[in-house]
Amino acid sequence: MPPRAEFALRPMTGDDVELVGTWRNADHVRRHMLTTHPIAEDEHRRWWDRSKDDPSRRLYVFEVEGTPAGFVTLVDIDPARERASWGFHLGATGLPHGTGSAMMFLALERAFEDLGIQTITACILPENSRSIHLHGRFGFRPARAHDGAASGD
Repeated sequence: MPPRAEFALRPMTGDDVELVGTWRNADHVRRHMLTTHPIAEDEHRRWWDRSKDDPSRRLYVFEVEGTPAGFVTLVDIDPARERASWGFHLGATGLPHGTGSAMMFLALERAFEDLGIQTITACILPENSRSIHLHGRFGFRPARAHDGAASGD
């Protein structure tokens, strides 16, 4: 049995901006993102400039055996309510089986243990069955549609 890959999650830096931009524009990533248009370099740079020091956001690069392989973002971090939303993608291809699970585990560990988050939400496109399945394996459940009716005790 081959040795397991070494996985790590580290904060994104300015040195990662170009690579993350390439991943965000890759067809295999963009088709599962809410932003589906090709992202111009200046648009991507503005996103980085807005995001890097925003206290309601955390940006991470996921590494496999020391090589950047994916991206995780925690957004809408609300420490008072212990909530956040997130998104992630594997930019690299040909990765070992279980890599997505490892990335998700490390991201959840960071959110729960380091940031004190208790609730994480995700917006997953319905056709992204792999992500839906992966989230389900980690205990996520679909949100219930709100019928607009108020409830009270």
